[in-house]
Amino acid sequence: MTIKKAFIYVVLFAGVFLSTNITFGSFDRGDALPSIEFEPLHPTSKAPDFVGIADTSEGKEKFLNYLYPIIVSQNEQILKQRFALKKLRVKFGKDALSDAELEWLASLSKHYGARHIDTLSDRVFAKLLNRVDYIPPDLALAQAALESAWGTSRFAIEANNYFGQWCYTKGCGLVPSTRSKNNKHQVKKFDSVDEAIYSYLNNLNSGSAYIDFRLLRQKMRSSNRNYVGIELATGLTLYSQEKEAYSRKVARLIRYNKLDNFVQPIKLHDL
Repeated sequence: MTIKKAFIYVVLFAGVFLSTNITFGSFDRGDALPSIEFEPLHPTSKAPDFVGIADTSEGKEKFLNYLYPIIVSQNEQILKQRFALKKLRVKFGKDALSDAELEWLASLSKHYGARHIDTLSDRVFAKLLNRVDYIPPDLALAQAALESAWGTSRFAIEANNYFGQWCYTKGCGLVPSTRSKNNKHQVKKFDSVDEAIYSYLNNLNSGSAYIDFRLLRQKMRSSNRNYVGIELATGLTLYSQEKEAYSRKVARLIRYNKLDNFVQPIKLHDL
């Protein structure tokens, strides 16, 4: 299968989601609130042996087609959280929230690295909505490709870590061979790629290093624009010690591999 065919697959994949009415404007689950904890939302199989694929184009195609549906599935859960958050914002303006709803909001706030909610206000909801939002798949795919060498890195193979995510507890991951004696970090080990993607999305949505990224995304939403990975890459200067050079690498990777063909299959401003 060629890269061109892979893009056709993406279009068909998106069409299936849209035609099955994943339209969050009509989302109605009564009092049920979407889960915040990790759930394996996409039935993932073991990653292909990317190292064993000699043809570069074939390797890239399999990499993109493997990760894309998982990214979409985890993003969908975030968007369900976002819609529930917007529903509670409307209710808050008219009526008191239940204890269960307040508890869910507190858990959501903690998960997204926001300050603990002591007093609810419209401003608090606005701050949460800035964080509870999806990451465009083209950006996620580009970072995964860059950080994992298209799925061939030791950390991708042995730890399901496609995004270079660190941890600091002994035994939490793999020790980098190039780590200096003064550093204590490890490259985090995940039970599945699904879990690694869940963690990566939350990292960009909650980390203090990505405030600029979230502001850029919010401006795009406020301007009724779909999210553009190449532009949002400029908000990732603190993702790597390479800073601006890293952002340029991500943008070039998106452009060269036409990753903007990989989109989140939703109508953005239904949310």
